[in-house]
Amino acid sequence: INDYTHAIREIDAYYFDAWRNRADAHYEAAMYEEAMKDLVFLGEAWPDSAFVHFKAGLVFTSSKNYRNAVNAFRSLIM
Repeated sequence: INDYTHAIREIDAYYFDAWRNRADAHYEAAMYEEAMKDLVFLGEAWPDSAFVHFKAGLVFTSSKNYRNAVNAFRSLIM
C-alpha cells in the first residue's frame, strides 16, 4: 500500500494502475473505506470499467452493505 501511495503522490497522480493495485491491496487488508476511495477515483476516470464495478461489489459485500453490492454487480451487466 505504501509503495502504491508513493507512486501516486510522488511519481504520477494519474498512474491508474497504482490506484487499481492500491484498491486491491486495501481490499485484501480489509481497509474497505480506503478501497472505496480509490474505486471512486477510478470510477470517475473509467466509468465503464468492469474492474471498478466488480471490486466495488466485493467491497460492499465485505462491509455488509448488500444493497450497494447488488447495485454494483448489476451495473456489470447493464
